[in-house]
Amino acid sequence: MSANTMMKSVFLVLLFLALPPKSCLGFHVSIDLRTSPGRSRFQPFEAAKGGGGSKGFGGNKSSKPKRPNKASVVKQLQKKYGGTSPEDIAKGTQRIIDKRLQNLSSHMQEAVDLYQYIQKWNYQINMMSASPSSRIPQEQLDEVKRAEEELDELLKTHSLTTADLHNVLQAATWDASADAKVARSITGNMPTDIQRKVQKGCDTVATAIGVDGVLLDVGCGFGVMAPFFKKAGVAASQIYGIDLSTEMIRNAETLYPSSNWTAGDFFAYHPSTAFDAILFCSSLHDLPDPEKALTKAASLLNPEGIIVVMHAQGASQVLNQVRSNPVLVQRGLPTVVELQSLPGVKLIADPAAPNSQQESRDGYIAVLQKI
Repeated sequence: MSANTMMKSVFLVLLFLALPPKSCLGFHVSIDLRTSPGRSRFQPFEAAKGGGGSKGFGGNKSSKPKRPNKASVVKQLQKKYGGTSPEDIAKGTQRIIDKRLQNLSSHMQEAVDLYQYIQKWNYQINMMSASPSSRIPQEQLDEVKRAEEELDELLKTHSLTTADLHNVLQAATWDASADAKVARSITGNMPTDIQRKVQKGCDTVATAIGVDGVLLDVGCGFGVMAPFFKKAGVAASQIYGIDLSTEMIRNAETLYPSSNWTAGDFFAYHPSTAFDAILFCSSLHDLPDPEKALTKAASLLNPEGIIVVMHAQGASQVLNQVRSNPVLVQRGLPTVVELQSLPGVKLIADPAAPNSQQESRDGYIAVLQKI
């Protein structure tokens, strides 16, 4: 039975939530990531300096930051997304995602479809009580088991991991939406309360690195944190950023060429320098294994360096994303207990619990120090 047939079958038993993931910083466009038939070849994503791809906003890289004017932004949005309204951009982004995923090889297409099917199934099962789940027809359970076996065989045969499949979907999503996010940052304004919370995290990073240290922004996007770091007194040359999306990095290099940007998988990142602070701003939950990501980050720190995990809208917002898109966002932000159990670091600033008064005031900000 094909993956697409299984997808249709499972929808008759369980209703999967299809709400699009929302912005973590208040200006991201909505994405509806669906399983689409007939995908084609996926070119393996390699960690590399620079972005490549289309010119996008700002054109070629120069020695000075180059922010396009609003007229050029509107023109580019119309060309790339078919319009400038939120609906136009959402539809245009989905078209780009679909086209990207149609470039998957047959084995990668099947693996990605099975991966999405199983992730959605597992999430829905986890949300059900024991009684309703026990009433799922045995035929359906057998079908899921076959899907798991098929996926395991594909992973083994083609030397893949589920993290690879997760990255395929993440890269497709962020590449497709990169120019729209840059446009929104140019033509719109981040809410004042969000700015305040983000600045607090960047100030913490700035204090840790001083005038001679360096920082790493993991999931840096198009360099959205760069102005906040500048306001905190951080020089452009002190900023390093890594993002899975080549299109995001292309935009970062254009907008903030004096900083150091890398396109690639954080787990495969082996920089030549150690860092005094590492920031995950609205990005940790997008990684396939957040605990592994924090352990990796700790290994890249200088002695007594810090890790700042931040989400201006708080842990409750990430939980909403888990509910709306359990394929791309598979779990919430780490709890205090989980952070305290991480090896090689100590928790020196506790994050707010979901839906607490502290979360309303501060969002989510956790600080870990290497020991």
